[in-house]
Amino acid sequence: MSLDSDLQAERVVLLTKEDENYMNLLENIIKEISTAFENQEKENKDKEEIKKKYNGDEGKNGIYLLYNQKEVIYVGIVGEGKCTSFYHRMYAHGNGAHKREDWFDEIKYFKYIRFPQFNKKELEAIEWLMIFYYEKPKYNNTGISKKECEEILNKLQTNQT
Repeated sequence: MSLDSDLQAERVVLLTKEDENYMNLLENIIKEISTAFENQEKENKDKEEIKKKYNGDEGKNGIYLLYNQKEVIYVGIVGEGKCTSFYHRMYAHGNGAHKREDWFDEIKYFKYIRFPQFNKKELEAIEWLMIFYYEKPKYNNTGISKKECEEILNKLQTNQT
């Protein structure tokens, strides 16, 4: 074996270990966040209750799950801006409020977790991981579902033969 091929083989082993460590990190983050959501009770989408509980700081800097009767249908994020809160995202955020969506009546419950320790970029990463974990809920426009992954892999493998 030449020096170059030895280095390439070593690099492949390192990449594999790094990839494995990265995947473990992602799995651990997903486990922590999903467990926190699973341990939380669903709340009804009552406008006045949401306004009381989630219109101030308690409704900022968090991730939320919206449910129909049986499953997560949307994963969302709330920042820490002046006119931003979970209440605003649901009812008062102008054209961006979920109440303006055709699917709003399908929402029956929600879960909301505030993460004051995270900045916007970190919250966006958590949102993406939760969209991935819940296999791209039907009203999220970003992310990739298991079915879409399978279709992409199938097309990649079909073109290689």
